[in-house]
Amino acid sequence: CSTGGLYSCIYVDESDYNIFDGGFINKSSKYGVWIVSSGSSSTSNTDHNIFMNINITNITNTSVFLDDDGSNSENLNNTFINVSYNNQTVDSRSELIRKWYHQAYVNDSNGNPLNNANVVFYDNYSSNLRGNLTTNSSGWTNIGEIIEYIKISGNTIYYNNYSIFAYNSTHVGNVSFNVSLEKNKFNTSITVSEGNFTDPVQLAYVNTTVYRCGQINTPGVYTMNQSINQSIFGEDCIVVSSSDATLNCQGYNI
Repeated sequence: CSTGGLYSCIYVDESDYNIFDGGFINKSSKYGVWIVSSGSSSTSNTDHNIFMNINITNITNTSVFLDDDGSNSENLNNTFINVSYNNQTVDSRSELIRKWYHQAYVNDSNGNPLNNANVVFYDNYSSNLRGNLTTNSSGWTNIGEIIEYIKISGNTIYYNNYSIFAYNSTHVGNVSFNVSLEKNKFNTSITVSEGNFTDPVQLAYVNTTVYRCGQINTPGVYTMNQSINQSIFGEDCIVVSSSDATLNCQGYNI
């Protein structure tokens, strides 16, 4: 792309909802992908761009740079799916989401493929549902996407290890998956046996003391013992799924 100066192979400046799909980004003296926002108006942002199925190599400086000038502009929800590169820098008010592909096969204990089974992906960070696929008559799902990590303003939140459950009304099975180690995987095998699926939600409380983000799923009176913060951009903090629940914040912040 370039052999000198402050240049990049792909430069995205105050532009939203672009898709870059397939190919190689090769050789730059500065950046491979440079995403830039500056200014204070809504048109100064660079949000919701997708890079997919790309190999970035031979970048002298930084492979992926999300560059914010420190004003009121932002670079949010910029997603890299099946993109290989060496390093990245994510400025303040910027968000990089890194994803990989995943496909699963489900069979019963006799080795028979299981049709119309739900295959669900729960992250280890907050036990939130991150993906939902369904098997066909051959026992295979379509290819889906799962998040490895989200990098926000320089802070990285990894979602490993995933708990992947396969189930129908009478059978259930599960495996653990580390997407950082394996990246794309197209042959995850899950064997199910008789049993019922239980949603592995993260509760916000122990006994009745609320100490973190999560779900309140039982009637009762709950009391916070500290301020809590949802560190994942775009996620709920306290999720109330029960009636007749009372939350006493005691002056703490959410």
